[in-house]
This record gives sequence, C-alpha cells and structure tokens, in this order.
Amino acid sequence: MKTDLIRLYENREDVTLTCYLWDDSPELLNGKNVKIFAKAGQGGKLFGSVTAKEVSEEIKKQFGVEVDKRKVEMGDIKAFGTFPCEVKLYTGVSASLYVVVGEQP
Repeated sequence: MKTDLIRLYENREDVTLTCYLWDDSPELLNGKNVKIFAKAGQGGKLFGSVTAKEVSEEIKKQFGVEVDKRKVEMGDIKAFGTFPCEVKLYTGVSASLYVVVGEQP
C-alpha cells in the first residue's frame, strides 16, 4: 500500500513526501551528546539559558533527526556543563541523551 502511494506521488512537483525512519531514530539519539555553544557573561557564567528550541535545532543539525521543541524534556540549563535530556519521538518511544553546553569561542 505504501509503495503504491509513493509511486502515485513520486513524479508530482506539488507534493512533498517525507520519509521517517521511526525504527532507527531512538538508536541514532540514545546516549549521544548534543553540543551547544553559548555566550558567557561576567565571571564565565552562561549568559541567559539554553532552550528546548535550541536543543531541537542542534539535534537536527548534528544527527539529521527532526524533533519538535515540545517533545524535548529537560530541566533549566543556566550553566555550562553536561545535562540529561529526554526526547519523545512518538508514542511510547523516547531517547535519552545529554546536552553539553560549552563556552562560545
């Protein structure tokens, strides 16, 4: 059925097909480190905080997996270091990873 649907739309310019690798996504992210560089304020402290939007953008950039910012669960990140993060990919499937925040050169 999926193959017939793809054949039906593969030559149309007005339709965009998106292929999700749902089975591979948790393995691509589980246990990985997402590296984010942020500005430092006075005394070498993090200027502002790291948001779920920034984490989701870096996941897409570094691993090629698109994640909605609302699916990223993490605590407040207001310092440099390594922090745990959980990404809910779809119902019942999530990946645990670490957000590594470093000082922007």
